[in-house]
Amino acid sequence: MASLTLIILLIAIIVVSGKVLDPVPHTFPFAKVGTIMAREDLPEELQKELERGEFCEEKLGCFSDTEPYNQPSSERPSYSVYLPDKSEDIAPEFRFFCPGHNDTPQKIMTSTFDDWKVADSGFNASAKTVFIIHGYMGGNAEWPLKMKDALINREKCNVFVVDWSDGSSPSAWRYGIFTYEKAVGNTRMIGAEVGLFIKQLMAATKIDPKLIHLVGHSLGAHVSGYAGEWVLRNETKLVGRITGLDPAGPLFNDVHSLVRLGREDAEFVDVIHTNYAPNRFEGYGLKENVGHFDFYPNGGEDQTGCVTASDAYLQFSVSALTCSHSRAYELFTASIEEPECKFKSAQCENLDQVASTTCSTCEENCVSMGYYSVNSKDLAQKDSSIIFYLKTAGEDPYCLEKQAEVNENQ
Repeated sequence: MASLTLIILLIAIIVVSGKVLDPVPHTFPFAKVGTIMAREDLPEELQKELERGEFCEEKLGCFSDTEPYNQPSSERPSYSVYLPDKSEDIAPEFRFFCPGHNDTPQKIMTSTFDDWKVADSGFNASAKTVFIIHGYMGGNAEWPLKMKDALINREKCNVFVVDWSDGSSPSAWRYGIFTYEKAVGNTRMIGAEVGLFIKQLMAATKIDPKLIHLVGHSLGAHVSGYAGEWVLRNETKLVGRITGLDPAGPLFNDVHSLVRLGREDAEFVDVIHTNYAPNRFEGYGLKENVGHFDFYPNGGEDQTGCVTASDAYLQFSVSALTCSHSRAYELFTASIEEPECKFKSAQCENLDQVASTTCSTCEENCVSMGYYSVNSKDLAQKDSSIIFYLKTAGEDPYCLEKQAEVNENQ
């Protein structure tokens, strides 16, 4: 009864507040209420959609709901595995910003790329190019714009803010309690669209793919992985870097590496875990270490300054519910805005050491979490992750060194 009460409270919060910025996957827990559901328990319209099997698009490739995308069945039961919508229905918009053009974006799609006057756009093919990708229902989020400003101020780089609202916010009238599951299905199409856009960009500008950096939060982290894999498969080249900001956990735990973000998707993959949990009521991130570097600030579950999920339910607060999950992009942005914040991280042998905070100490030559972790990428191993632990403060700019300085000046 207590769990059912928490679910009702969560849905009530969503109904009252409307769409929030990269909110929790609020529909998913309903699939676990009572007995395990099957496809035949669903409305006929959804049953038909789940029986599509496979479809192909000329420029983007084929999409199937068979292995590995329906495995393991304990994580991805038959009622939860949706194919993506067609690209024409959910095609993302790429909003381009650069130094000198940082206020009003140039809006491009893969279908209109040839109409974009890239030579007159301000795009610099010798500069870093960053794609920022939001998560579930996050199309109106403010954090990508804040991160964009920080990047351009720091690096004078090209930035594409990817808006995939039509794919990340499926119709509740059609999908009911399964909007999250459908958004998960759509991540594959959006990843292919991002991959195709990168292919078009490489052809038009001759940019070195090593200069391309994908940054994704929650479902956006897996979109980034799909995009990197698409470029590798179609162009036989790896993008330079992918940063996963608390990659979404529900429907991605213990799945095949093709189904989620993985270290195979870029030359360097760094991941910040801020909200994993033993169940889907208490956290929304992925526990598994999937990058070359996996950082677990404050243990990777509940973040300093945030309440636990159970307390957040009782507070009837969406911001409290998403606090730890959102902290990942706040930490990454802070690492750009405050380069003196090193976010020094201690290396751990395994996640048990993270949980017990018994990792090695870090004195010199420390690895920094966040934007500058790439400076230590020579330490990366091809077939395994290096796990890191660190403590942070509970408010912006989050690094303990800077927070101590702020406290001294108060």
